[in-house]
Amino acid sequence: MADRVNDARRHHWVPQCYLKGFTKDRNKTSHLYVVDGFEKKSFLAPPSKVAVERDFNRVDIEGQHHNAVESAFSEFETLVSDALYRIDAEVNFSNENDRVLVLNLIALLAVRNPRMREMMRSAKERQSEVIMDLLLSSKERWSSALQKAGQAGFVNTDSKVTFGEMRDFVDRGEYDIEVPTTEHVINELELFDEILPCLVARKWTLITANSSSGGFITCDHPVVLKWDGTQKREPRSPPGFALLGTEVVFPLSRRLALSGMFNGEELTGMGTTELVVAINGMTIANASRQVYASDANFGYFINAEQGARVGSDLVKDLIALETTDSE
Repeated sequence: MADRVNDARRHHWVPQCYLKGFTKDRNKTSHLYVVDGFEKKSFLAPPSKVAVERDFNRVDIEGQHHNAVESAFSEFETLVSDALYRIDAEVNFSNENDRVLVLNLIALLAVRNPRMREMMRSAKERQSEVIMDLLLSSKERWSSALQKAGQAGFVNTDSKVTFGEMRDFVDRGEYDIEVPTTEHVINELELFDEILPCLVARKWTLITANSSSGGFITCDHPVVLKWDGTQKREPRSPPGFALLGTEVVFPLSRRLALSGMFNGEELTGMGTTELVVAINGMTIANASRQVYASDANFGYFINAEQGARVGSDLVKDLIALETTDSE
């Protein structure tokens, strides 16, 4: 951890050093073209104003500053910023140090974002509902559980709340299940340790966007994990980072993207307009809320019926998709 811990409250889950690679001049003060899928609107914003949340990495651990994790991430982002710049300038992913830094970045972005946290919170909520229903299945079971919890110091056994009142309270769902940020951060770091070796083991292709494609875009959840079509699998079975037959697609900058698979060989090459458009479509589909580009001239693909589209069409396409899904 850093010797000097900063007190910043605005924490980025997508680092500014990465986002600036999708501006026109790789500058943090330059603006991104942002498409917001919730608000159904587009606007310009600097990297400092997007993919950010108050105290996102704050931890409450005895003996540690509450910004210890955020400060450690800041130190890492300084290193990865230089690596991203060199890879973009040299169009080369073979430097071992730069490669390791970028793969660490991909692993972090895969596990550290609000969507993953909400999935975890929802799972905890469902688990809690099952436990509460079980404990309140009878007055005897509730009394026994309450007594044990009181002996362990978790609850006040002098409470005047009756079994019936508690049963009614749970039935009405008058409570929220929240997961402390510290628990989220610990879980994310554990997942990071599991995912990183699966990224290191892959063969990576560095793809350059051709000049007529409009370039690559990114989003607030930019690590795409998909099946590559080479393996037999059960319908709708989800891909996993450790599974054969999967591909990780990651936009690296407005002109570079990475594709990683377990089979094949390491390659570097120019991507066709069709490939760039397809990767942009994957990125849009994987976004939690926002898409980021250097301008509105990028190409993307949503479905075969529409074919290739231009960034300035994205807002109305998202509105149309939402209308279709609600019918």
